This record gives sequence, structure tokens and C-alpha cells, in this order.
Amino acid sequence: MKRILRGGQAVAAIAAGALLAGCQFAVVPPKKHAAASPAASLRNPYGYRLADAPALLTQCAVDTAHLQPGTGLDWFSHGQVTITTTNADNFTSWWHTHNKPGPYPQTFVIDGHRTHYLEFGTRWVKSGSLWVPTRVGDQTLAMDYSLAAWTAWTALHGKLPLAVCGPSVTASQLQARIFGNGTPDPW
Repeated sequence: MKRILRGGQAVAAIAAGALLAGCQFAVVPPKKHAAASPAASLRNPYGYRLADAPALLTQCAVDTAHLQPGTGLDWFSHGQVTITTTNADNFTSWWHTHNKPGPYPQTFVIDGHRTHYLEFGTRWVKSGSLWVPTRVGDQTLAMDYSLAAWTAWTALHGKLPLAVCGPSVTASQLQARIFGNGTPDPW
């Protein structure tokens, strides 16, 4: 019997396959062999994009959903995500806590709806004074709209998702803004 996967599940399956094949999912830049050869990023652009996408999508969520990662974070200041070799581990720790749909204690504005959930591209319903995703009770389906799912989508498609980032910025622009111009650009 053949099973059909939904979009987010298919991306997750591809990402899991890449992990089993030995691809690195760390978000720590710069990539070790990239410094030796600027063309190295072109050999495995998916792996580079997968490593860099969490920071790009976090900046998108800051810009579009008013995400406030917190105070005292060495990788976030004045609305700007900046990842270096000295703060990448701290970003990675934060990311692993926030790449799930939620709910979170803080609220965000997504698609014009104030919510406790970090889901993008989903349908919303009013619940009291806030909005909740229509799939709030189903964590499996909610993951299809989480930042983790959008990370895999971004790496696979080589561009930023409109649902998270809007139309005004490109992945290359954010790559330079977050990691600096000296980091290879796999976008």
C-alpha cells in the first residue's frame, strides 16, 4: 500500500534521509571547508542552505511577525540576527527551543493575527482575544507549518518562503546581512 505524504511531511522525510546520509544540520557558520574554498558551497548547496536557513527564518520572523527572541542574546541586537563563530552555539540552543509551533508565553503577529503560536501559512480561528491555528490540537499537522518545516522547505527550494518572509527580501540579501559578506552564499 502506497502512502502519500503531505508537503511538510515530505520535506521532513527528505531532511531525515539527508541526516541519515551524513549531511550536517548544524547552524554553526562558517562552514569548515568553506573558508578554504569559496566554491565549496556550490558542491553541496542543500547542506549549506539547511545550516543557514534557521537564522534567515528567525530574522524573517523578527521582521514579519514581530518575534522578540529575548534580551541579553549575543546573536540578537536591535532587531538584527547576527551569527558568528563565537555566538553560533548560543543561537543553536535558542533555535532548538523555538523551532516548534508553540504555544509560547509571548505573542506574535502572523498574517495580521496576534497569537501564541509560531506557525506560518496556516489558517487561523479566533479564540478569545487571540488567534489560534486551526490545527492547534494536532501537533503532527502543526509541525507542517512550524519554523522547522519551513527550514527544510527553504533549503530544498533554495529561496525564502513568502508565508514566513514576505516578498521584500531574498535569501542572498539575508545571508549577507546575518553572516556577513565573507560567508559563501548557496542561494
